[in-house]
Amino acid sequence: MRLYLLILLIFDPLFAQSPFRKNAVAETGWNVVFGTDPGSGNYDGVKGKPGHTWNFMDVGDTNLSSLRDIRGKHTEVSCRLSENDGEWGITGHAGVYHAYLYHNSRDRDLEAVFDGLPPGKYFVCVYAHGDAPNQNANIELRKDNKILGKRSTLNDGTWEFRSLEFEEGNQYVSFQCKLRKGEDLKIISHRDGSSYSMLNAIQIVPAKEGENRIFKRQRVKAEKRNE
Repeated sequence: MRLYLLILLIFDPLFAQSPFRKNAVAETGWNVVFGTDPGSGNYDGVKGKPGHTWNFMDVGDTNLSSLRDIRGKHTEVSCRLSENDGEWGITGHAGVYHAYLYHNSRDRDLEAVFDGLPPGKYFVCVYAHGDAPNQNANIELRKDNKILGKRSTLNDGTWEFRSLEFEEGNQYVSFQCKLRKGEDLKIISHRDGSSYSMLNAIQIVPAKEGENRIFKRQRVKAEKRNE
């Protein structure tokens, strides 16, 4: 049996990314920016490269199909966004964190659902903060409605959220997850320090060996800071 699996790994590249392989890593990733498209040269997410492709959803948009992956290729992945009617921006920022979407009714949380993601291991980075110290978010990640985790962006009464240096637990939070074929990924931005729920940007990228340890150290630091 072990010899058979070894032969498959060597001669069948599709099996190398099979959901039945325990440590299968995703082949590509997807980036989505909300509210304002900063344009080429200003895509400054914490993951990937400046030249990677980003998808854009404007205020009022609720569905974007055939998302382009980080290489610019159209895919079967889609993003469904809950109703939104407001847009604002973070002072001092010009990249993917600058603009954010929200709902003016202030009685609902924003949700983004990604369908059609290929099987594999992913890092999910969610940027979610408004332009006031208490306008943070508690981000919940679900896989087919199974809760995988919850983490909050900064709410310490300071204006550090405007910092141009991205930091885990400040402007964004991150998760690691493994998806099987047909499973969707839901990101919920819960209202936390204020009556606003918001989304600035989302990155869903392949998880690489060793990165989990780095992000874990960053999360521990962020959790202590937010206590």
